[in-house]
Amino acid sequence: MMQQQGTSATLKDLCNEDKKRLAHLIKELARINEEKQQVVQSQLKERHKHQEEMAKTVGDKKSVEQKLGKLEQHQRLLNSSCNTRRVRSCLNLTREVLLHSKTIFYIHFPNYLLLRMHRPQ
Repeated sequence: MMQQQGTSATLKDLCNEDKKRLAHLIKELARINEEKQQVVQSQLKERHKHQEEMAKTVGDKKSVEQKLGKLEQHQRLLNSSCNTRRVRSCLNLTREVLLHSKTIFYIHFPNYLLLRMHRPQ
């Protein structure tokens, strides 16, 4: 079909076969546009879902880090407590040894206390 210069073609100028092709192309364009909208909506839903999952994961990570921090603190306290018990145990043992040593000393040198108490100052 040829156009004359300065005039434009209208739908009336098209033959039936071209009109059918154009109608088919318009329907195809509408279908593709609808599919595009569905894909876009699906992607938006997936993005939103992913963002929620990421937020939950970040929250879970923070929670785990806090729990780990508390566990580490408890471990330090337990270690400190164990060390304190060891120190106390050593002190008690030292006291017992010292008391035993004094007792032995006084048994072997009974006059020491008497001399010490009566020493002129």
